[in-house]
Amino acid sequence: MSSWTREDLSALKAAARKYADREKNDRWRKVGQKLGRPKRECYEKYKQLKREREEERGAGSGGSTSRPTSSSSLTKPNTSSSSSKYSDEGSKHQGEHKYATATPTTTTDSLSYKPPPKRGGIGNFFEDEDDEEQDSDDGGFRIDYNAGSSGGSGGGGGGSSKGNNNTGASGSTAKRRAIICTERDPRVLDVASRCSSASIEISEAADVRQLLFGGRRIDCFNKAWTEQGFYFNTIEGLGCGLVQNEGGPCGVIAAVQAHVVKHLLFSSTSTSHSSSSFAPSTFSSSSSSSSSFNNTDWANPSRGQQENALLDALSEILWRIAETASLSGRGNPQATVALASRHGGRAGRTQGYKPDGLTETLSLYNLSSKTVTRDFLDAHLKMFMEPSGYGACLLTYSIMFTRGLDNVRSDMDKMIDVPSLIGRHNYAAQEMVNLMLCGKAHSNVFDGKQDMGGMMLRGIPHQTDIGMLTLFEHYGHVRVGKNMKLPKYPIWVLCRESHYSVLFSSNKDEVKDPLSRRGGHMVDLFYYDELAKQEEMYRLSVNMPEYNPDDDDEDGSGSKHRHDADLTPPIDHVIRTHWKQATVDWNGSEALL
Repeated sequence: MSSWTREDLSALKAAARKYADREKNDRWRKVGQKLGRPKRECYEKYKQLKREREEERGAGSGGSTSRPTSSSSLTKPNTSSSSSKYSDEGSKHQGEHKYATATPTTTTDSLSYKPPPKRGGIGNFFEDEDDEEQDSDDGGFRIDYNAGSSGGSGGGGGGSSKGNNNTGASGSTAKRRAIICTERDPRVLDVASRCSSASIEISEAADVRQLLFGGRRIDCFNKAWTEQGFYFNTIEGLGCGLVQNEGGPCGVIAAVQAHVVKHLLFSSTSTSHSSSSFAPSTFSSSSSSSSSFNNTDWANPSRGQQENALLDALSEILWRIAETASLSGRGNPQATVALASRHGGRAGRTQGYKPDGLTETLSLYNLSSKTVTRDFLDAHLKMFMEPSGYGACLLTYSIMFTRGLDNVRSDMDKMIDVPSLIGRHNYAAQEMVNLMLCGKAHSNVFDGKQDMGGMMLRGIPHQTDIGMLTLFEHYGHVRVGKNMKLPKYPIWVLCRESHYSVLFSSNKDEVKDPLSRRGGHMVDLFYYDELAKQEEMYRLSVNMPEYNPDDDDEDGSGSKHRHDADLTPPIDHVIRTHWKQATVDWNGSEALL
């Protein structure tokens, strides 16, 4: 075998992480192709490096360093000398996590234990029965257990040292952003300490995964989901924006982003908790400042203002679902927040369930009011904001359990045998986005219900706070109803084929129907894509002439003239489904195609 340079080893680790979601033999075939070496050589080198790391850890701790290779081995603290590796780091976050499992048997000593960082991607879902030595797939290499507090989220706060997409001018990475939220108020910690929890049952864990993934062979969150928290952009002028690391959870991120914008622009609650005040808005135009609730620098909020807007967004989404669920016969409104337990998996593999390292560790907290929900989220905010943490997954579990799994299932159309909230390419389905925007996991975006020959299809039952526009309407595949096209706030989740982003106006008057206006109409819209690595907030000037229905297609989508489809930005097409026949000026910015 040829020698391995430092660059070769770095490439080996990177390739092992990149192909961690593949079947074992295929994974190492891909790694070998990437490095130009036989797959067996790459695999043997990989195992050698792992053994050397284990030996180094053993020498450093003066004792055994064997680590768990399955979720079931994390059910109780390791009492060997290696457990000291977790105690120091765990104590740093004890104030945050001591409320994670409110059970009578929990002891102070057990809280000092912290499981090894979570496995990358879905590595622990692969079979070990192959022609090679049994080897627990960890998606590349684990982060050193003695590394800084990149965790902080109950064993799932940071399983990767990869940089996030928010490098920008500051060049920051997820690892360097380990301190990602301010110290929590003792009052909310006290509130959280009184909230009781119940550990998820294995039957519930199986059911929620079935509902998420529809019984597919790989029925668990991939790395794009398990390493995605709700953290903010650090680029000047984009501080109101969340950052998405990889494609997949965009539907969840965009729905939260839209609510964050709502609270920064139009709500006083996001500023009432902060002592600092906003400066005049950088982007407010003369036409919008008089109609905005808050004439604020919404694009550059302080850290405290970011946190308050995020808390308001999360608690609003959950409590809207809770109130909707209460109307479905669940009694008084009650939100459920799912947190990852610090004690690891509670069950090994069974005939009907295969642990994924997260779902079976959940502790479910039932919260009786919107205020208590916000305070509880406040106390555990770091768990949701960790850049490479479980934030997106935990919110997804929380909205599902708040709605009730049976209610979610009954909300969805029965046109397919096994409906799911996450599609085959790991993108959030329309039902997931609708659940976050209107409180029900309905499958359509039209208003009310439609009877299709005895099959009842359900859309949006009422006007939503946050709207939605979609490129599929431009193509004539769907028709977005007024409940979402004319929301209470001029903010829209924008669906562009398989990706979600956010379009909004700082002018509250833009909730009015543009088709009802006489004469021409000009509006400034702002566009933000959490995944696009944009370096500025896009300001789009939309000039809509007086509406002439005769210029529309028969479907009313405003897309009669499609001869320039290859040259027109898709976002322009989406905008014209609402602002009919409008021209869109990107004001010197390069249009996104």
